[in-house]
Amino acid sequence: PEFRDRIRLAARWIGASAVKPDVDDKVVALCTAVEALLASKSDGLKGEIIAIRSMLLPLSIDECFTDPFPLYALYKRRSEVIHGTKLGVCGDEDYRLLHFEATLILKHIMVLLKKHGELKKFDDFVQLIETADGLKHAEGWFARYGKAAKNVVKAAQARSERVQKHCRADQDHLGKGVPSWKE
Repeated sequence: PEFRDRIRLAARWIGASAVKPDVDDKVVALCTAVEALLASKSDGLKGEIIAIRSMLLPLSIDECFTDPFPLYALYKRRSEVIHGTKLGVCGDEDYRLLHFEATLILKHIMVLLKKHGELKKFDDFVQLIETADGLKHAEGWFARYGKAAKNVVKAAQARSERVQKHCRADQDHLGKGVPSWKE
């Protein structure tokens, strides 16, 4: 879907979370909203990518970020709900935190769009927020959580290597008019 469609879908899920009676269902709806805004099917481990991009997005518009680790932890708990391993996993505080994060991410995207103009494709959004410097910063941020965030650190390293590879390819093709960011 176009990036605009993702934004509409996320807004719908944020609204739907408010009317769901069960807190676990509210959290799942909000995780779906955040996923629509920050992840794609090709991203692999979505919780890790969401945590990284929730940090990179505000940095890309020169704003401060909230600690993305609680969002990562909530997204992992969502898996327990979705895959049916537990009931009553989430509490009201989880819902409030996730609602805050989801609406903040949506606000940051609106600011980004105002600053950079409309982005038609999700890949263009990712390319804009995933910079080598930002990814190195994310890697360092999550490293402080040790073992609990090792998969996020690995994901940030992998994304950083990918961005650097594409930067080198762009330099090699400089002046030839050959875009190389997309594979």
